[in-house]
Amino acid sequence: VNYPKDVFLMMGLHPTSVKENYKEELALVKDWIDKRKFFAVGEIGIDLYWDKTFLEQQKESFKKQIQWAKEKKLPIIIHCREAFDEIFEVLESEKSKDLFGIFHCFTGTLVQAKKAISYNMKLGIGGTMSYPAMKDAGVDVRLGTDGAGSNNSLDLRQEAKLASMVQRHDHWDPTLLPAAEVFSMATKGSRDWAVWNLDDIRMRPIGRQNDRHIANLVFNGTDCLDLWVEGKALRRDGITLSVDEANAISELDSAVETYYQGLGNNQ
Repeated sequence: VNYPKDVFLMMGLHPTSVKENYKEELALVKDWIDKRKFFAVGEIGIDLYWDKTFLEQQKESFKKQIQWAKEKKLPIIIHCREAFDEIFEVLESEKSKDLFGIFHCFTGTLVQAKKAISYNMKLGIGGTMSYPAMKDAGVDVRLGTDGAGSNNSLDLRQEAKLASMVQRHDHWDPTLLPAAEVFSMATKGSRDWAVWNLDDIRMRPIGRQNDRHIANLVFNGTDCLDLWVEGKALRRDGITLSVDEANAISELDSAVETYYQGLGNNQ
């Protein structure tokens, strides 16, 4: 808003935000699209990676927002995760000269790419660094959890798992970045330490040589019991010490309520 020549806004209901109240959320999106200038409608689409409960609602939301984009002569920005068939089904039903846009972070096959382009879509291709090539070049590769590349999740275990899975997929080699190696990348040079719950069912099986703990931790997960950073205890016995979690949740709920009240007053 403060930098109209540098920042170009888009508006849309993301598929992972489609829940029981999706019609109310869609109404807010429509209200904003009608009252101010946007450069695209998005990200919209279908995401079946996390949950398939609201598939039909995701389809309806995707279709409705495509129609709004066509009315406004705006491009759509598509978010698609494990849902190419469902995405193409909706695009086919809305196919017209006014339908155009971009598949954000396209991860499909060549066949799916050609089909996407047939709907007047461009493909957003996000690059992934080649770990084997970096390693051969002598680059010291480590993992971080506090940047845009990690979605600011601050979850070391999740980032280790993602790094391993992405490299295996991109190189079509299931032996790349085994658990011990990727865990070393995530913890190399660190003087912090964590205690994990080894009794969690996700930490089974332990392996014939009792050697699957790291693999289970990286790929299955378990609860973090203790966490020390720079000599300071942030978590002990499964309880976070650095933040009052109950108070933080209460403040978040209050802030969200204030936000929605503000939207209601502006309608």
